[in-house]
Amino acid sequence: MSAGLCTFQIGPYACALDVSLVREVMRPRQVTPVPKAPEGVVGLLSVRGRVITAYDLGPRLGLAGRGNAPAPFGILIDSDSAPLCLMVDAIGEVGHPAPERMAPPPASLDARIQPYVEAAYRGPRNLFLVLAREAIVP
Repeated sequence: MSAGLCTFQIGPYACALDVSLVREVMRPRQVTPVPKAPEGVVGLLSVRGRVITAYDLGPRLGLAGRGNAPAPFGILIDSDSAPLCLMVDAIGEVGHPAPERMAPPPASLDARIQPYVEAAYRGPRNLFLVLAREAIVP
């Protein structure tokens, strides 16, 4: 994990992601639905002439999917195959947590989301779930 974490909100969850995976934060304009798309795929969007898959992590975190409705924010990340945009409800800030503020995921964490969380980070106001790369790259 790099020294920085990009923080964001998905439903009730305060989440964080290694900032080295983040290309940019954006406000998605128009998302084009894709018929028969896999669960979590909201649709496609154009970013500076490139077609990017818009992805909703909600179903992986045990939340209802947002359907084809775009989220207020998107986090554009690089994956091994192609960039994708994670649809999120709110953007936080980039934090540089001290190692002592990092901990294993809480034992009380919902069993459905435990495989997607690699650590927890105690921020000034929230406990952030640090998502594993496997959680964000479908």
